[in-house]
Amino acid sequence: MRRLRVCVQVCPTGIDIRNGLQYECIGCAACIDGCDQIMDKMGYPRGLIRYTTENVVKGKYPDSGIIKHILRPRTIIYTALLTVIAAAFVTALLPGCRYASTWCVTARRCPKKRTKA
Repeated sequence: MRRLRVCVQVCPTGIDIRNGLQYECIGCAACIDGCDQIMDKMGYPRGLIRYTTENVVKGKYPDSGIIKHILRPRTIIYTALLTVIAAAFVTALLPGCRYASTWCVTARRCPKKRTKA
């Protein structure tokens, strides 16, 4: 029974993952590695602790459905728009693509001083 506390022992913040999600978690995944090692030693399947969502655990999104969910039209349009903006920005920064411009600077005339007559 002592082996089951490996997830708490390896956690740098001392969180007991068995108590559920906690805001102190820094996402280092040390508990996942420790749990997988114990599961391998005991002959159980890996993945008792893993990064996932509740929808996947409930079976709402199978593994193939996650990719379909990510590749929605809105995501594709935003990616294309961001790529076009980034390409325009990089093109504007390249020295060979700048437009030649000439500047003409003239001295500003000082207004005449009025004298009292």
